[in-house]
Parts: sequence; structure tokens; C-alpha cells
Amino acid sequence: MKKILIAIVLLIVISVPAVPFVNGIIMEKTFRGTFEQLNQLYTASSANIKFEIMTYDRGLFDSQILWRIKLGNMSEVYGIDDVVFTETARHGFTAITSETHLQKNVWYTDWINSKLGGKDPLTIQTRYSAFDPIVSTLSMDAFTAEMPDAPVTIGRLNLVFTVDTSLTSVSMNGTWDGMSQDNGNKMGPVAMTGDLTRISDLIWLGKGGAIVESFTTDSGNEKVVLSNLEFNYDISSEDDHKKMNMAMEMKTGDIVVNDQPLSDWGLSIALNNLDMAAYEEFIRLYYQVVNTQMAKALTPGIPQEDAVKAMQEVLAQNSPKLVAGIEKLLKKDLEFKISRLNIVLPQGEISGRLGLKLKQDVIMSQMMMLAAQPDKALEIFSMKTDVIVPVSLAGPRRTELTSPLFAGMKTGLFIQDGNILKHNAQTRDGKLYLNGKEVLLNF
Repeated sequence: MKKILIAIVLLIVISVPAVPFVNGIIMEKTFRGTFEQLNQLYTASSANIKFEIMTYDRGLFDSQILWRIKLGNMSEVYGIDDVVFTETARHGFTAITSETHLQKNVWYTDWINSKLGGKDPLTIQTRYSAFDPIVSTLSMDAFTAEMPDAPVTIGRLNLVFTVDTSLTSVSMNGTWDGMSQDNGNKMGPVAMTGDLTRISDLIWLGKGGAIVESFTTDSGNEKVVLSNLEFNYDISSEDDHKKMNMAMEMKTGDIVVNDQPLSDWGLSIALNNLDMAAYEEFIRLYYQVVNTQMAKALTPGIPQEDAVKAMQEVLAQNSPKLVAGIEKLLKKDLEFKISRLNIVLPQGEISGRLGLKLKQDVIMSQMMMLAAQPDKALEIFSMKTDVIVPVSLAGPRRTELTSPLFAGMKTGLFIQDGNILKHNAQTRDGKLYLNGKEVLLNF
């Protein structure tokens, strides 16, 4: 028994020093596998962006890695061919920790030396483990940058990314102290979250958002102060992943404009029942246009007029493809919805809701025919809208808003009820009703 115990102890003593080396092997496998996954994703998006390991020197207790992101077509936009990273990884007994730097990039070191007095504000630390996700923390110290009108102070930033090794799940949490100028413009602090799951090379589902604690802009003539500005998004799908829903919400707490207190601004919009296969096909097509052709129009140094002309030419050349892609999205039950619109102004409150839904699959030729046969819209769409606007905000256009626009209307777009203008429109039983009265589209 004693000999067995001694053998076990000796085995542990011999094997323990090898643990960091084994972890180093696991990290290299994870590192290379992650790069393969990233390149697959960017190939699918036609971005021509490539992650490349330049050197990987793995030792017993550490690894020295030199890698880069080749920007491909986007290099013409940013004016650089690649971004080079140096990574030093320390092999531990339970995990590996690494630090990543950008000092191999001349454009980056020149910026640090000329603008920040040689002090690098950026720190990137990553933790690799055999059984846990990759956790990367990006921290940036506060610094001040010179701007034409006034220096801008950029506050401290801290972002934590958690990614599984197959790149199917990504979460992010972060805080940013914000930014400010001596002239009274400032924003922050900001809190950010995100939690996404990849279901294809181009489609991610999940939710996230950001909260800006305070935002102030002062032009001299007008000062606006917002508090608790919040933005949220939610991309979801049923289990079969045939259709998806996209929702976005923006809202604020208190608003003060030139000492005039306002509150409760909000907007909630959604696109529901979007065909996922058609959406992925359209996104793939859109990326092809943007990443392979549009980048050429955005090359630095090109005069603005020439850039605009080049972009217009790219869109014109590809418009048949894009229109065909959009047409495939126009499937039955596709719905655009504004569930909340609230804007509080000194004149009063604006509020509204809108719902527009396809009753059938639609092709573009049907849409073009609506100009000649507007009643056909009732076969294609179902709709419901409600809007309330203060009369004082309409000003001299109140009469136009409350008068019929054509012979088929019995009321104007709005009807007046005391100090407010009301609008209600809906389709029902194959007819369009405006403010309770039927609208004759063919008259």
C-alpha cells in the first residue's frame, strides 16, 4: 500500500509541471479554431476581411503570438491594410491569461506619441480555459484629444466579452464614463449589455441595449439636457427558425430644453414575421454590394461629389438585384408596427400607434399598380393607425389637416377635438375607414 501511495505522489509531482504546457496546447488549438470560425463568418458576408496568425511560438510556460486582421476591400475606406496584434499568453495550472497590444501598428504608435504623450490607454486581457468560454476584457483609460472647437475628454471604457469556442454565443457587458468638452457638451456615463446567439453565418438572435445616464448639448442659443436615455433591441424567432421578429425601443427620463422641463419621450418599433431564409439571402446580397463595390466609392481623399456619384452608380447598377431581394421579403403576415410614439413638447404631447401587415405574398409589380388602382391596396394590406397632435403645433396648416384631400374622403386626415387633433385609420371588411368614415379609393 505504501508503495502505491509513493507511486501516486511521484506521478503527481512529475505531471504537475506539465499542466501549464498542456494548457498551452489547448489554447493554441482553441486560438486556431476560433480564427477558422471568424474567417468562415467573414467569407459568408463577402467582407474580404481575414484573421491571420503570423507567428505562434508556444513554450512551456508562455506563448508569443503575432496575428493580424487584414481589412481587404475595407482598407480603401480606413486607409490601412491591416491591424497587427501582439499577444503574450501565460500558461497557468487552471487557465491561460494573455495580454494583447497594438504597438506593431505605426499609425497607432504615431497617434499615441503625437496626441497622448506616448502613453497607451488601451489594455486587452483574455482568459482561455479548456472547459469554459473565452473571456476578453478591453479597458481604455481616459484621455483628452484636441478638436477644432474645443478639446474632448474621452472617459474610461471597460468592456467584457464572453464567447464560446464555436462562436455561437456572445455576450457583452460594459461601462463607459462618457465624453465631455469644456464648452458644455457632455455625455455619460453609459452602461451597455448584449447577449446574442448565432443560428447561421449571417443571423444572430438575442437582446441588448444601452443606458446613457446624462446627455447635454449647448450650442449657445439652445441647451438640451437629457437624463436616462435608454435604447433596447430584441431579435427573436420561433423554434423552427422560419420567421423572425426585430424590435427596438428608445425612451428617455427627464428632458430640459432651455430650462423648459419635458418628460416621457419614447418610441417602440418592430418588424414581425420576417422570413428568415429570404432575410439571410438579402443580407448576403447587400454585403456583397457594400463590401465589394461600395468601399471603392468611400476611398479616403476622393472629393465628396465624386464619392456620392460613385455610390449612386453602384446602387443603380445593383438595384435590380436589391429589388429582387426585397421582393422575397414581402411575404404574408410580414408586419411593421409602431406600438408606442410619445413626444412631449411645450405645445403639448404627440402620441401615436401604427400597424401595417401584409395579407398575402406580394411582388413589386403589384405595388407599382397601386398608383392606378389604389383600392387594390385593401387586398394587400391590413392597417390600423392612431395619432394625437396638439392643435397649436399644427399652426396655419390646421385647415389642411382637417380638410378632405380628395373626393373619396369624408373627413380630413385629422379631426379636431378641443385642443387636439385626432387621426384614426383602419382597414375592416375589405374597406378603409378614416376617423370612422369609409374612404372611397376609386371615385
